[in-house]
Order: sequence, then C-alpha cells, then structure tokens
Amino acid sequence: HDAVRIYELIAKRFLAAISPDITFSKRRLSFELNGMRFSLKGNEILDWGFSQISKGAVDTATNFYEMHQRNVLRGPRLDLAKTAAPGAEFTVKSVKVRQLESQPPKLLTESELLTQMEKQQIGTDASMPT
Repeated sequence: HDAVRIYELIAKRFLAAISPDITFSKRRLSFELNGMRFSLKGNEILDWGFSQISKGAVDTATNFYEMHQRNVLRGPRLDLAKTAAPGAEFTVKSVKVRQLESQPPKLLTESELLTQMEKQQIGTDASMPT
C-alpha cells in the first residue's frame, strides 16, 4: 500500500515537472464611488497547467501567491474586470458592509512544530526527532 502511494507521488511530481506552467492574466480595476476610491485586483487563470496533475505542486511554485485562491478572480468579479473600460459608468445595485474578525491560528502540537521545523529546514540535529 505504501509503495503504491510513493509511486503515485513520484509519478505525479514527475508529470507536473514536465507539464506546462500555469498561465494567468493580472487584472486591476480602479473606480470611484461618491468620491471614495476602490479597486478590484486579481488574476484570471488562463491555463491551470501542472496543477491539474499535482495540486500540491502549486504550494511550492515560485509564484504561489498569484495562484492562491484569494487572488484568483471568478464569476461576476472576473466578468467585471474583463469588460470594464476606462470612463465606463455603472449603476450600483446594492452596497453591503461586512464586519469580520480574524482569529489567530491554532497552537501547534509538539509533533506539528517539529514537522514544520523539518519542512522549513530550521533547527539543529538536537531539535529533530530521532
């Protein structure tokens, strides 16, 4: 069972390495509403490339930030970013105000901390599990 999982990991990683890059187009839209400036920015994914084979490969890509889900435009936002032209006027249908609170990340267990240290290649041999 483990041998099959290792084979799948190696095969997917190899296929991702020889697959095309993810291609995207950066979009930025600036607009004014009652004297207040707003902007909409993000990326339109044109081709998901290697990520269709190995989702985990995106996390190690050099331009990971551009492909992070919060930076990818979809649906009405993408439509607006693609169709808006300089000087265009739009009708505001509704305005919503959301008040959100962030939460700190959960504390790591000792084993999770050691795993992260090993992954980031920090610490000494004495701090690594034996």
